[in-house]
This record gives sequence, structure tokens and C-alpha cells, in this order.
Amino acid sequence: MHRYSDNRNSVHGTAKRFVRRYVNPAIYIEEEIIEKPPRRIISRISECSDEELENNGSRRSSCTTIIVSKSNESPASSAYFSNEQSSSSSDNPKSASSTCKLDVQPNKVVMNELKLELGSLVTDATNALDTVGIISWTPGNNNSVQNWIEKKENNRKQKPNKIAQIMSKQREEKRKKCADQERENFKNWLARKNKVQEIKRMEKISEIEEEKLEAVRKEKKKIENVNNFNEWLKKKKLEEIEKKLTQNFTVLTSYQAKLKRIEESEQAYKEWLEHVKLRPKPVPMNQGLKSLSLLKSVTYINPIPWKPNMEFDNKRIPC
Repeated sequence: MHRYSDNRNSVHGTAKRFVRRYVNPAIYIEEEIIEKPPRRIISRISECSDEELENNGSRRSSCTTIIVSKSNESPASSAYFSNEQSSSSSDNPKSASSTCKLDVQPNKVVMNELKLELGSLVTDATNALDTVGIISWTPGNNNSVQNWIEKKENNRKQKPNKIAQIMSKQREEKRKKCADQERENFKNWLARKNKVQEIKRMEKISEIEEEKLEAVRKEKKKIENVNNFNEWLKKKKLEEIEKKLTQNFTVLTSYQAKLKRIEESEQAYKEWLEHVKLRPKPVPMNQGLKSLSLLKSVTYINPIPWKPNMEFDNKRIPC
């Protein structure tokens, strides 16, 4: 969308106009409008030489002056005719010569003036016919002069239109050029923006893919950790069971060994009791010849019974 705005700035007393066209709220193109000053146009239509007037002799020529004025304030144009009689002689041929020219002089109020002098329209043919008396030329009843005047007037009226058309065409071409430039700038801006958006989109897609891969890796890691934990827990349980079995087996083995030792001890004691009666008595030692005899040792015999020194009753004596 394009936006147009006019800005006026005064620089050293001169006014400048600018046209600002917006491509978007951030991009605009600013151009200066240059106004050309009015020019003075002088167009020479025709001219009579002095030699032609001398050859035709002294005659009276009529010069008609037409002034057309147009002001910017009033759109209508006003015209008036003035007939001037001039005499020419062979002594002063320059006074008989007249020129027809178009003079446009703009003044302070922008006034365009068209001044036509028709005295130079007299030719050899018109002089000869006038001498013979066939025609009597006057500016008022000559259709060709009126047509020429009308044509010049129409050209004068159409000239601003042509200038306006040329300026309009130039402005249109300039506008098209600016529009093409704006369109190209907008395309470049849009391409850069699309490129940036594409880069952002690709980065976002890559981030999403990375997040998905990271989530898959985390899930796999979690499953692997769970499996490892389950295996470790199973192994620990087996180890605990084996440990308990080992402990139980150890306790049972020790108990069985203890029972076995007890049984063996009892069996050995019984056997000892059975064989102790048959075993010989121990020989007393350090008794001389008595030690060599097979009889009982004297140390095991108390020949004198013990007799207490005091007599006491069978009653219990308190301590």
C-alpha cells in the first residue's frame, strides 16, 4: 500500500516541495518537485524586406495589430484590433517595412500577451492585384488571415495543454519509475524478510527435531536405567537369597557338627565307662621297690581311720 504526503520546507527564502511515498510504515521514498520558471517566447512569423517595398513603389500599407491578453485571475481572454496607417516612400524605405511577430511577456501578475503585426503579410501578388484594381485588401474581410489568427490562437491555447501533457507524461513516467523502484525495493525487502523467516523456520524445525531426539535419548536412557536397576535389584535379591542360604547352611552344618561331636563324646564316654574297669591301676611312682610291685599303692590305703579330736552332736553347727 502506498501513502502520499507533501512536505514544504523554506530554505533561504525559497520554497521547496517534496513528495513522500510510503512502501510500508518503515520504508518510504522522498523526491523533490522542481518547478521551472516561466520563459519569454518570441516567435517571428514573417518579415518584409526593404528591397521588395522599394521595387513595388511607394504605396500605403495597412498594419493591423492584434493583442490578446490572458490573466491567471480571469480565465476568459480579451482581444482588440487597432489599424495603423503608415506611408512609405522611396526616400525612407525603412518606414514602410513592418514585421509580424508573437511576443509573450509574463509580468508580475502572470499576464500572457499575444501581439500580432500583420503589415508584413503584403506580398508581390497582393500589390499587383491592388494596383490593377482587382482586389482591395483589408484585414477585416480576409478569411485566410482570420484563419491564421484563429489557428495561432488555438495553438497558443493548446500550447499550455501540450506543456501540461508533456509534464503530466513526465510525471507519469517518473511516477511509474518510482513505482517500479518501490516495487523492486518491496520485492527485495520481501525476499530478505522471507529469507529471514525461512532461516528462522529452519532453525525452529531443527530445534524441534533436536528436542525430539533429546526426548528420545532421554526416554531410552530412562528405560536403560530402569532395566539396569531391575537387573541390579534382581542380582541383589539373588545375592541376599544366596547369602541367607549360605548362612543357613553354615548354621545347619555347624549344628550338625556339634551334634556329631556330642554323639561322639557320649559314645566315647560310654566306651570309657565300659573299659575303665578292665584297665590297670596306675603304678605309684617314687616308692622304691613298691613302685615295681603290682599291688595297690600304700598311698591309696588309710590304715588308721580318722578320729575327730572333739565330740559333737549330730546337730548342725551354725557357722
